[in-house]
Amino acid sequence: MDTPDYRNLRDCAIGVIIGMLGFSYFVIYLLIFLIFHFPSSQQSIPYALAVMAFGGGSAMWYLCVVFQNGLSAFHK
Repeated sequence: MDTPDYRNLRDCAIGVIIGMLGFSYFVIYLLIFLIFHFPSSQQSIPYALAVMAFGGGSAMWYLCVVFQNGLSAFHK
């Protein structure tokens, strides 16, 4: 039962699972940062923006991985 279609679905499912774990991790990372390290002075605002840009960009990248693997499963 190891046909190319089965392998493609398996590979896409693994990619979606990894993407969802990464997306969840960085969303939780952003929430924890905003809850516990919210900027309290003007000097810490650039640091907070940098951390939010990193976390948000990483979460969006993992979301794109999920969409790409999901579409790839139905395309082939």
